[in-house]
Amino acid sequence: MGNLKMGVIGIGVIFLISIIGAVIWTVYDMTDPEYKQDYRKIEEKNQAEKLVRNYQGIDNQGDSIENVIYTLMLISYPDAIEQVEKEEIVNYWDVIKSSPNDEDSIYEVSYYFSSPKEEFTYLWNVDMDTNEIIPQNQGAKDLINAVNTFE
Repeated sequence: MGNLKMGVIGIGVIFLISIIGAVIWTVYDMTDPEYKQDYRKIEEKNQAEKLVRNYQGIDNQGDSIENVIYTLMLISYPDAIEQVEKEEIVNYWDVIKSSPNDEDSIYEVSYYFSSPKEEFTYLWNVDMDTNEIIPQNQGAKDLINAVNTFE
């Protein structure tokens, strides 16, 4: 019984040391300036996409861009889209930094859709300093106007 007890204590100590090591390693990574910079870039990209997807017009009272796109899909493809979940339809978003300059806070956010019937892309620039959304093609301008006009 003594050997079993010592074995369990030994495994417990090894497990505890492993947990402490993992915590120290994670904290070290999180304090690394490169890690912080990479994490900030990922967060900025996610925020840029959210700003476009959730934009509800200048008065913030309308339907979001994401919901307007989904509604347009339902109108264009009533039979096909009813069988697909919303998340599967409005999931063709892409975000890239508009320039390699790290000081530049502008991201290019795009929504791309392709089907046998048609293909289109909405393209916006998002200034993360001002949270301004700037349409970059006619489709994006039309979509912004629709969201701004209808509540």
